[in-house]
Amino acid sequence: MKHLLDVVVPITEEDLKSTVAILPSWEKYLPMKRLIFIGNDKLRKALDDYSFEKVCFIDEDSIIEKQKIRNVIADITDGDDAALRRTGWYFQQFLKMGYARYCEDNYYLVWDADTAPLREIDMFEGQHPLFDIKTEEHLPFFHTIENIFDGMYKIIDHSFISEHMVIKCDIMNNLVQEIENNPCLQGNCWYEKILRAIEPKELLQSGFSEFETYGTYCTVRYPEQYKFRDWKSCREGNLYFEAESLTQKEKKWLAREFDAISFEKWQQKDSFAFFFNNSFLQSIMLYSQMKKIADKIFTWKVAYSEKYGKNRKRK
Repeated sequence: MKHLLDVVVPITEEDLKSTVAILPSWEKYLPMKRLIFIGNDKLRKALDDYSFEKVCFIDEDSIIEKQKIRNVIADITDGDDAALRRTGWYFQQFLKMGYARYCEDNYYLVWDADTAPLREIDMFEGQHPLFDIKTEEHLPFFHTIENIFDGMYKIIDHSFISEHMVIKCDIMNNLVQEIENNPCLQGNCWYEKILRAIEPKELLQSGFSEFETYGTYCTVRYPEQYKFRDWKSCREGNLYFEAESLTQKEKKWLAREFDAISFEKWQQKDSFAFFFNNSFLQSIMLYSQMKKIADKIFTWKVAYSEKYGKNRKRK
């Protein structure tokens, strides 16, 4: 029997339109019991323009107040504008974590608002939830893990960042409580302690990952709970395609190599997109083959491509 899960998506009203374009893929392929959008009052009002089924709205402030995150970052960085612009990025991660205290089920599935599955996804193997693992790596994420959990470091060769994750509520709540109860960490609550554990120069960019932290914590503290599965996703959706106009034929073509495709809003359409949109070329080549050709002309690297070296303790 397939395990149906609440799919939890923190989202802003600005991103809702693009998310609506990929919503049919969620409904078709995800093991979704309910879709839970977490956001502010502007999002709630924007949702009134749509007639969604199985969609619930949760006010983000009922989980964590965004202003509190901003206040902590401002205190750490003396109000640095660049750091304050990262408030939303950290905030949405803490919402995914904090939801565990409100969930009425044993598990929930967090899913990135810009990611569309390309085939049917089951998030369990028997009674075991699955960690979908990839190859992306970003050193600061593991620096922060080491700073939060003494003696804990990168535990697998792959990455837990796969644009989604099945969360077991008891384990996430234990993780949060362990952080909150740690007297060696500065701060008054778990998310403040996380922010203050990030090295200052890394706070201004991407200094924490809820996926890497939860995955590492589970693998160390609860090694028998999850099983692993290789996951392949295309992170270049907006470079070469448009979520609103991606055809079923193109989805099937991409699904020959990938489990999902992400349309990250910071990406701008590349002038080489016509090459990937050519139906004849799609009939004779895989996406990866096209990408090799395109990379000879235009080089684009995944943001998180660093390799993790030896364990490094904070000075």
